[in-house]
Amino acid sequence: QSLYNDGKGIQFSVQFTPLPPPVKAGEKRHKNANAKPINTLMYIHEENSFMNFIALCLTKFKCTELPAALHRGRLVNTPLDMKYTIPRTPLHDIELQSNEDFAEMIEQVINTAKAVVKVFIEEIKVDPDNDDEDDEEATIAASAATKKKKVVCETPPEELEQAELIDQLSLLYKCEDRSCKFNICWVAEAGQHLHLTHQHLRAWATAIQD
Repeated sequence: QSLYNDGKGIQFSVQFTPLPPPVKAGEKRHKNANAKPINTLMYIHEENSFMNFIALCLTKFKCTELPAALHRGRLVNTPLDMKYTIPRTPLHDIELQSNEDFAEMIEQVINTAKAVVKVFIEEIKVDPDNDDEDDEEATIAASAATKKKKVVCETPPEELEQAELIDQLSLLYKCEDRSCKFNICWVAEAGQHLHLTHQHLRAWATAIQD
């Protein structure tokens, strides 16, 4: 039995956006045609694994034919772009692509008052047959680049702005609680400390820039 939500587990509000249906012969796809997102609510035990979570989602959305595999703990050749948001915290649109990301999400959400998280899954086109070709092209491009004269590369203004925002957020949310094991925290309404990692700060800074 779970420790959260009266034993039901962590509440996951999941939105799945499939690829648009294939165009029929003789028809043209409408510009900006998008498939309608599908929403569902599920409760999952906090000790569940990332792959079990993905399997549950694929079953729930009746798309178990989609391949899902992990290599060294990260999704590979999987046509799913996944992000999560924890309501009433600064953790919005955080990447969810690995066992580490999933464990971090669980750790953060169980420290909130209601143990609720929103997950956004988007089906994307993946062509695994092009992996080797892409790697070869990247190697050729890198080799060609080394033959060129060295040039001074300036950091884009957006990256400089983002770095400055990250520094500001780090200072603003520096944890002064000596009993807390983290240096940078968001303190939730109930007093729980949510650890703000560099990934969280970068996503937050990007949202501010947008």
